[in-house]
Amino acid sequence: METKGTCRLILVGKGCITIFLDNEEDRNKIWSGGPWVIGKQLLRFSPWSPFFDPEKQRNTHALVWVKFPGLGVEFWEVDTLMAIGRTLGMAIQVDQSSTTMEFDYFAKVLVDADLAEPTPNKILVEVEGGDFWQKVVLGATPNFVAIVKQKEKNLNLNEGDILEYPRLGNLWCLWKSGFNAPVLVAASSQHLTISYDGLLLSAIHGLASISTRRALWTDMESIANLNLPWLAIGDFNCIRSWDERSGGFSHNINDIKRRSLVVIKDAAGLSCNSMANNYLELSIVAALGVPIKARPLPRIQSTTWALPWFQEVKINCGVAAIGSTGKAGVGVAARNHLGDVLGILTKGLGNTTLFFSECEAILGAIDWAAQNNWKKIWIESDSQTAISDFTKNHVPWPQRARWNRMKSSFEQIRFSHCWKVANFSAYQAAKRGVSLSVGNLETFQGRPHFLTKIEEPNV
Repeated sequence: METKGTCRLILVGKGCITIFLDNEEDRNKIWSGGPWVIGKQLLRFSPWSPFFDPEKQRNTHALVWVKFPGLGVEFWEVDTLMAIGRTLGMAIQVDQSSTTMEFDYFAKVLVDADLAEPTPNKILVEVEGGDFWQKVVLGATPNFVAIVKQKEKNLNLNEGDILEYPRLGNLWCLWKSGFNAPVLVAASSQHLTISYDGLLLSAIHGLASISTRRALWTDMESIANLNLPWLAIGDFNCIRSWDERSGGFSHNINDIKRRSLVVIKDAAGLSCNSMANNYLELSIVAALGVPIKARPLPRIQSTTWALPWFQEVKINCGVAAIGSTGKAGVGVAARNHLGDVLGILTKGLGNTTLFFSECEAILGAIDWAAQNNWKKIWIESDSQTAISDFTKNHVPWPQRARWNRMKSSFEQIRFSHCWKVANFSAYQAAKRGVSLSVGNLETFQGRPHFLTKIEEPNV
């Protein structure tokens, strides 16, 4: 963004910046514009105030990808998704795979969410013809501990009264009458951390095993990043040296090595996974005498979209569905021997199985070809099972009568299977069919506007 006048930026510490402007127009443009994002960090603006102290600033907001699983494709427009995202915070942008409908399980919106507030697991979407509840799933959230500002409350306590602040496992927070209420910073089954008069106080009760204590060290590291005076007391359930240890197993170094090798060998023998097969790993396995098995080599198969023969029409069929037995739609794309798009067909099927939808797409393509008087056709689909059934004349019985009636209308019909990456134009049309009601279909002459890309021949 270009400013009309001069603009000065002064760093004041802790990620805070003071912006000096010499005219109100630039100020209004910055204040009302945005959202302003640098990298993955959202810039937050607040009016200048005297005696600003960056050390006292606390942030509970973060950019989080919010997923809406099972959302109907009719709501996948950018404006609609942004409106739904604003119910959870400031909507920043819609994921590219959602705008292009390349991933049809859930839509994603980047939202500036306040993690100090509870996030609902579902929201009510109000639309014409009936409202519905939409499930909400938060993506990965940043690993930090936020100090949440709480309003001070008047504690009308009698002398000697104590209060429970919360109780987590064996940890309690109690304070005497006359003291201000502490602010909860972080809590888990292994620690309880509060803030009181600018001082952090952590009560520790670490779990017995090393693996379960890792969560405690992660929380302690996050609390240390707050850069505040901190006192941590309690039982960490770990030792700094062997001199602090008493009882239990022998701590003879040779005995420890022997037991460690036994555990490693047992774990490696039970493993059914693969490894990197580098020199270090192979030398360890050889030294331990662990039997190994070879990992099968990956198979890479290429796929291309081939042109039909002269005077032959190639018809690609695709299906888009929400779930294996959910709402489905079919898409059909017809092209001639030059690669030109002759037309597109989309149709809504309602709730049905995926295999039935694949067979219905092929029958719909054949019926459409008969209406257009195409005598030589090539049917291609990414459903290998459906193509095999039509090739062997083993069409499912609910659709067999239609197939027997239509197949005599052509001089030549051939079938082939392709991978989905070489069938995306039909799949793109099928996504449009999902939004159609049962039995409704749309046909387009030539290449319609929503078909943003088509397969390149022999690429």
